[in-house]
Amino acid sequence: MDYDDENSTAVECDTQGHKVLQTVIDAIQYGIEDGTVRAELDPVKTAVILWGQASGLIQLISLKGDHLQQEHGLNKDELINYAFDLIIQSLQK
Repeated sequence: MDYDDENSTAVECDTQGHKVLQTVIDAIQYGIEDGTVRAELDPVKTAVILWGQASGLIQLISLKGDHLQQEHGLNKDELINYAFDLIIQSLQK
């Protein structure tokens, strides 16, 4: 992918990714301001960590979901819901 060509798919994907990340940053900042999110959290770092967690979970379930079900009895949907519960608990004031 050519990031130097401003009409490339890579540049468009990067632009859209920045928009999504900024939306998450703004949401975290709003939560801090309204008191629903812990004030000591850094919005940018938190947004990037959430992105990584989501990406990792998607990849894990895509690649190992059946194995996790067979070996550990972990239902994919329940695992996703559990992950979101953990994330919410970590953010809440």
